Amino acid sequence: QATVKAKAEVELSPEVVEAILNQSQGRMRWILNAITNLEQWARSNSWSRVELGHIKGLHLCTEFTSQTIIQGRKERS
Repeated sequence: QATVKAKAEVELSPEVVEAILNQSQGRMRWILNAITNLEQWARSNSWSRVELGHIKGLHLCTEFTSQTIIQGRKERS
């Protein structure tokens, strides 16, 4: 919550913050990437606040590596 409050330029509902935490698995880089993505979506859609309905079904925490795309969820073996 403190990171979102300090870094986000758009207001995020508590449910969105919880979704970020769940998907990021506590990885700060993923949290910061999610905040950046949400800010861009909010600006593009003229949202003053991001609500859970705005992000339903979206992967907020995505990291691109040279070999794969890793999303904020457990990988299957």
